[in-house]
Amino acid sequence: TCKAASMVNGGPKACSFACMGFGDCVKVCPVDAITIGDNMLPIIDEEKCTGCGLCVKECPKMVLALTSSNNEVHVRCRATMKGKDTRAVCSIGCIACRQCEKVCPFDAIHVIDNVAVIDYEKCRNCMLCVEKCPTKTITAAFPTPKKAFIIEEKCIGCTLCAKNCPVNAITGEVKKVHVVNQDLCIGCSICQEKCRKDAIEMVRETQEKSDTCEACAASS
Repeated sequence: TCKAASMVNGGPKACSFACMGFGDCVKVCPVDAITIGDNMLPIIDEEKCTGCGLCVKECPKMVLALTSSNNEVHVRCRATMKGKDTRAVCSIGCIACRQCEKVCPFDAIHVIDNVAVIDYEKCRNCMLCVEKCPTKTITAAFPTPKKAFIIEEKCIGCTLCAKNCPVNAITGEVKKVHVVNQDLCIGCSICQEKCRKDAIEMVRETQEKSDTCEACAASS
């Protein structure tokens, strides 16, 4: 079992924080929502998962965590070792470089105990940290963020969207239809929330989810 394996020198993998892959989470799941993949990592069927949390409690490495489906960005590492020590055993672990902190416009991610932690109360799924992470330990559920699009027939040119855009991606004159620069838009949806006429919609190029992260699979 994972629990037994973790008691022997922290487990069989070089990274002592890595998933054991022996399936304790599979055994405890009451709805058969978890399977172990070929890479010895758990695969969770979101359609079956009820969020009961039994797998989270059972995992001796705290690899699993409950989160809302609205949270699209995740840090796939729990290692609290120093960056150089993490890099020595894993090429895709968090090295505490703080690049994610620097690029986040919402102060939603910070390195705590040598590992990046996301504050989901602040995170707006802009995915800038995903793009910046040098080891790709920060991943997103989708390959691209949503983008803001203005519905011309509804826009009254009130300028609220432009005034509140954190990256100045929206331009337009008062009482005239505004335009979103798609190259600058980070998909934070602040403009949509501020719009009083429901004239902005958030659209993603593709709704296909990204492949399961390979984090920790190679830590052997």
